[in-house]
Amino acid sequence: MRPWRSSVPQPSAQPDEQVEQRSACTQLLFGVGMLDDLFEQAPEATAVLSTDDRFLRVNKEFTRVFGYEQEEVLGRPSNDLLVPEALVARAQEYANQLNQGGRVEVETIRKRKNGSEVYVSLLAVRVATTSDDQVVHYAIYRDITERRLADARLRESEARFQAMADTAPVLIWMT
Repeated sequence: MRPWRSSVPQPSAQPDEQVEQRSACTQLLFGVGMLDDLFEQAPEATAVLSTDDRFLRVNKEFTRVFGYEQEEVLGRPSNDLLVPEALVARAQEYANQLNQGGRVEVETIRKRKNGSEVYVSLLAVRVATTSDDQVVHYAIYRDITERRLADARLRESEARFQAMADTAPVLIWMT
């Protein structure tokens, strides 16, 4: 009788060696160049801002959504470029919340370079090194304009239907 053998391949390295190999692979995969590529190719408009709310970096989707070239925003305050005048105080509250270590997750309005408004879902967090010597704000803007417009059209349609049902001379039964 032959001794039993598993068909599952056995690891060639010891557990500590495997961890070291995975760590080395991760460092290669997620080196600075790879992280730059991930940031640039993110499917959402993404920005890194200083604690005084100035743009340090934006990605390609940011430039597409808001219409600014990267060089036009770097070093400039986000409130000057993106925030409608009526929402500046609220935007400053968000920045203060981030500076205190909080998180911002809201739906709001921002403005494009051409002055048109864009509805966005904004997610922003404070990012710090372990020693807290470098702190930035990381913001993700998702364009939700189409969804907001569709919601408005739906509400308008429902209101028209309700008005029709309220004024109908006969009973309308809905299930």
